[in-house]
Amino acid sequence: MNITDKAMLVSLSIRQWTARKYDRKITEEVNHTHQSKDAGRFNKLLIEKKRLSPIQSASNKIRIFHYENTLAWADEGDRLLPVANFFDYSQKINELKTEFEHAVNEFIGDYDLIIKEAQANLNGLFNPLDYPSDIRDRFGIKFSFMPVPDSSDFRISVSKDVLDEMKRTLNEEVSDRLDNATRSLKSKIKDQLLYMRDRLSEQNSIFRDSLFGNLESLVDLSPKLNIAQDKSIEMLTLGMRDILVNPQDVRENYTLRKNIVVKINDLLQM
Repeated sequence: MNITDKAMLVSLSIRQWTARKYDRKITEEVNHTHQSKDAGRFNKLLIEKKRLSPIQSASNKIRIFHYENTLAWADEGDRLLPVANFFDYSQKINELKTEFEHAVNEFIGDYDLIIKEAQANLNGLFNPLDYPSDIRDRFGIKFSFMPVPDSSDFRISVSKDVLDEMKRTLNEEVSDRLDNATRSLKSKIKDQLLYMRDRLSEQNSIFRDSLFGNLESLVDLSPKLNIAQDKSIEMLTLGMRDILVNPQDVRENYTLRKNIVVKINDLLQM
């Protein structure tokens, strides 16, 4: 299988102003008052938390979507994005990016007012120098797409033996990372099934419709992420599709509920 034809690498970077500032003076005063040394650090919250919450919420949505729709790849943060999921990923990520930028624009529009609020709230702790004038530059989102490394791309002047060894090492590394990505996807599926089994195992336990809605989303996503065409993941996806029923029917029919739990237990053995 030539993975370079079936996937690409994508990295996500999100910049956000933390609105926190280390205050050396207050830290020294606290240490002096309690006759302590290096007992802690006093960090001021420069503005009310609610002012940044829309931006933080938007960035969290982006991170969650990014990790759910890609596969683990490198320690540096690169993720594997299958070509089969590229269109849906790009479309949704652009929607979420627009939501993030809208929240940032609203924050910047209120920035002068927010500083005035902070001056009143912080009183003697307020320092106008704590508030950056280049506030817009403190927020941003960047996505980078790169091809998966291919041993045939090596173009360096070394001996044939060395070059062959480098290619072999790269091929093994790519293969190992693909195996890890496949295991990660399988683990995600089983975690969802375990959670569903736990919620349904007790006859009178309450569950939301999203219990089945989340499973349905995973059923739709798994074939796109199964870049290695792993047979066990294909079987798990078919099995999950088989237990997608109306949540209300499960609430009203205990026999149906028990049958689903049995089917989930069978799937977890795969």
